[in-house]
Amino acid sequence: MYQINEIVVYENGDLYQIKDIGTPDFITSDRKYYTLESLENSKNVVYVTLAQEAKLRPVISRETAKSCLAKLPDLEGQYNPNAKLRDKEYLDVLKNGCCLTRLKMFKGILQEKDRRVKNGKHLCVSDDRYLQKVGKLIDYEFSVALDMPITELHEKITDAL
Repeated sequence: MYQINEIVVYENGDLYQIKDIGTPDFITSDRKYYTLESLENSKNVVYVTLAQEAKLRPVISRETAKSCLAKLPDLEGQYNPNAKLRDKEYLDVLKNGCCLTRLKMFKGILQEKDRRVKNGKHLCVSDDRYLQKVGKLIDYEFSVALDMPITELHEKITDAL
């Protein structure tokens, strides 16, 4: 069971702080809930029953974050040329991926973006959305795990790429 003030990753990949554990005032049942407040937007509150705790996971450890970043230069980027398969793969990574698979996805899209820019083209809209989403997930989770501002994290990632 998680504790109040712990930071967790919800199933959508966003980070939340547990603000309360109990039955919210507006619920009439006896079921207990985690009250989660988004780190990105404090007005975004989610209620998760204790029975659905599997939808939550702890933030990666500092050691895991450091290890993943150390592997980044040698990681092969993930980018499937088939758009339909790529969408399916990326949705799976966003929902179920570990830090390494998210970094592979991030690196793969950045490599494709660089390739397209060299040819005078832009990244397709869906890839740009995936890049923004996975980048945000990496930013928040790694900055919390490493206790580091996002701007400093960007420098580390840029240096590693």
